[in-house]
Amino acid sequence: MASSTVPAEVRYHGVMPAGRQSLAMLGAVLLGVPACYETVAVSQQDFRRLGSGLATPQPLATAKGKRMKFDAQTKLRVRTTDGGATEWVSAGDVLISEEGLRFEEGIKGVDLARASVQGLAPDGRKALADLAPPLARVETSSDRREGDEYLLTTARPSQLLPWVSRFVAGQDAAGAEVGRWGFEEKPPPFWAGRPARSFGLPPEELRQPLAGTEPVVLARGVRWPQVASFEVNYLDPVVTASMVPASVALWPLALLASHDNGEASDRNSSFGESPKLLWRASQGAEQPLFVAQARRRAIVKVLASAGGGVSHRGDVFTPAVLGLRFLDFYEAAAVVGELWPHGEGSLGSRVSLVGFTFGLHIDGDGDPRFAFYAGFEGVGVWGRHDVALLSLLLGPRFGLGSLGFVEVIPLGLSGWGIPETSSGLRLLTIVRMGGAF
Repeated sequence: MASSTVPAEVRYHGVMPAGRQSLAMLGAVLLGVPACYETVAVSQQDFRRLGSGLATPQPLATAKGKRMKFDAQTKLRVRTTDGGATEWVSAGDVLISEEGLRFEEGIKGVDLARASVQGLAPDGRKALADLAPPLARVETSSDRREGDEYLLTTARPSQLLPWVSRFVAGQDAAGAEVGRWGFEEKPPPFWAGRPARSFGLPPEELRQPLAGTEPVVLARGVRWPQVASFEVNYLDPVVTASMVPASVALWPLALLASHDNGEASDRNSSFGESPKLLWRASQGAEQPLFVAQARRRAIVKVLASAGGGVSHRGDVFTPAVLGLRFLDFYEAAAVVGELWPHGEGSLGSRVSLVGFTFGLHIDGDGDPRFAFYAGFEGVGVWGRHDVALLSLLLGPRFGLGSLGFVEVIPLGLSGWGIPETSSGLRLLTIVRMGGAF
């Protein structure tokens, strides 16, 4: 299949784009890390290799040969063959079929309440009435500026779209005016908390007559022949993590700075309601790009690990961690464990530890076999208010399947605020095994 690409466009933001700013600022306050997003081009061929029904993040090649992590939270839009572009959507909302990509669940044809049409000549109005099913109604509404508008209702909702499609197909075959069509859905249940939606539908979507029993859905999307390439906007974990030293010192200034920068506005200006398309069941069933579990895990995962470590002075400890990982990047967890201090002293032969940890799971290419961890851990001795251990931990994570990992901290640095000890600093080696579920 032929494919084309567009030049990669890279944008780094000190804060996340609209809709994610509050989470970005929370990350900045807690971790000192403003999130950086990158926008890159991806060819149609590389995108289609992903398939559908994905349960885990996938490595995806960009137009410039870089590999990135693609998950359900990644934003994407389609560059079309006519030079245009769709709105940005989350990959978790995309449905894929042999016909194309659907960007929402959409509205079923049987849930339509009425149709409206403008721009018809008088003989078009007559042809419309001639094709009407039993008990259907055509009402006329006049407007001095817009002209006549015809409102169509049927006794059974399933008759409405087939009626319109037969009319449009006949008018198109005769070279007559097909009009400008709009539709309105039935009022949703009160618990939906929204009014009935109105939307337009291009006439070309109706030029193939519908059978009355054929299930159809009206939804935003794009068909494969119109796809030229893709753009994806994703959290770049490597660049984000590299900003830790500067952001720790400068995040108060970022809180005061204006977030309405030109690049973010440019990205948001691409959002908007594109015309809906008519998707037929006969063209193949749609499959979600990411399954429900993958959509949940792209937002939050349960994190658990346990292991052991030793300091260069011979202190032995066994920490266990339980917490959450957000956006497959930020980690916040509680830490408990046991410590056997070297030389014992006033602490005794064994003490219990309790505390917290904040960290970053850095996986730039989506390959589950390798990632990197950088975090800060603070624990104290249970029952002692004058003891604190603050540690900086850096090291690789080696994947065990799609969920598990082995974490190795070859050279952590820990400051021990313990009375009656000869040294306040320790070098740590830690090995932990765990998983993110």
